[in-house]
Amino acid sequence: MVAEVRFYHLQRQTLEVAFPKLLERVLDRGLKACVRVPDPSTLESLDRALWTYDPVSFLPHGTKESGFPERQPAYLTMEDTCPNGADTLILINAAPAPQDLGGYQMCLYMFDGQDEDIVGQARADWLAWKEKTEKRSYWQQKEQGGWEQKA
Repeated sequence: MVAEVRFYHLQRQTLEVAFPKLLERVLDRGLKACVRVPDPSTLESLDRALWTYDPVSFLPHGTKESGFPERQPAYLTMEDTCPNGADTLILINAAPAPQDLGGYQMCLYMFDGQDEDIVGQARADWLAWKEKTEKRSYWQQKEQGGWEQKA
């Protein structure tokens, strides 16, 4: 069972702007992340965003195409398994959770609030995660940036 899942509802920024900041926090804590995306275009878009979001640095990450998955602090994938030994699972835009959640301590669920299909799936997943975790929280973007936890 995953100890905690946090739902992040994107309303003010695009995924490509908000996701690198979230991943940066995960990596700054010394954690490894498995980032599961729903489709190839999202994988490509996030891969590009992680290389370019900060002009003076990048977030270390890899994909199946880049090789050496076990060395990656963050691994982007569409597959059910994650070969980098991650302790944090990040699900993007209602990507399905893997069958085996045993290795993960935390799940971050980031979804686009402008897409009604994704929002609908996120609502269903919110209920489904009640059985898979000890603690759930829901976060919305604030007007001035950052995140605010909702009840």
